[in-house]
Amino acid sequence: MKVLTALLFLLATTVASADTTITYQGQLQDGSGPHSGSVDMVFGLFDAETGGSSVGSAVSAGNIAVNDGLFQVELDFGNQAYENGLYLEIEVDGETLSPRQPITAAPLAVRTLSGGGGGANWSVSGDDIYFDDGNVAIGTDDAAGHRLR
Repeated sequence: MKVLTALLFLLATTVASADTTITYQGQLQDGSGPHSGSVDMVFGLFDAETGGSSVGSAVSAGNIAVNDGLFQVELDFGNQAYENGLYLEIEVDGETLSPRQPITAAPLAVRTLSGGGGGANWSVSGDDIYFDDGNVAIGTDDAAGHRLR
């Protein structure tokens, strides 16, 4: 029996466009510990942890490499409202794992606000964001001795 024990969910996006692909990382264990080898997986989104309705179409991923229990897959369920609290159901080699995994939205700032709050001093170039008016210091003290975070 395979058990999903640890998860890391990342929402992959780009500054230039709103990509709908998510990167899903997890750890797969069998009865003797971390699994190694390849597996076939099917991923589905649901609107509830148990029961509920499926959201969108399931995504199949075959021949996924699992090394020392760890795996990573790129999934595209299309444009879904992740902030509404969806759950990921995972099937491994025909066996549905339980429980479903909660999916939460990852915050993304594509552009800063302009005017008033000083947001107009930032510019975007590819995947990089630059402050155009002076310096930005994080993890240091300012002139008054306040720690900047």
